[in-house]
Amino acid sequence: MAFEQPVQSAIAHTITQLQRAVTNLIYMSETDAPLEVVHWQQNPEDLKALITDKPGQPIQTVPLEQFFRSQTQERDWHNDNERDRARRFQALVALLKQHLQDIQVFKVGSVEKTAYVLGQAPGGSIIGLKTTVVET
Repeated sequence: MAFEQPVQSAIAHTITQLQRAVTNLIYMSETDAPLEVVHWQQNPEDLKALITDKPGQPIQTVPLEQFFRSQTQERDWHNDNERDRARRFQALVALLKQHLQDIQVFKVGSVEKTAYVLGQAPGGSIIGLKTTVVET
């Protein structure tokens, strides 16, 4: 199938770009956690089925911009490292929007939550990010 190779190449390219973008990038909440790239070949009817391993876990959905708001804002009082970090998060959000469609953010759990930022890639596979957030 001639079109499968370009699709696989696009998926590999997106994964590589995301991996570069999250290298040494920490998502800060009430804890600091690295971001990890995730990928599922199948396109499920329900993304929630991919991310929950325990029935009954609370799942919250939030808009992409809201999830990254505190990470992407540059403040007057930021030092150079903090401004650089905010710009890296801005670039990460742009990269997600450029390569993925129908992006959804899920927070799974109660206080210590596993957060997923997932979107559809070419060919229907699911690519995104996973991290831990603590919200009390």
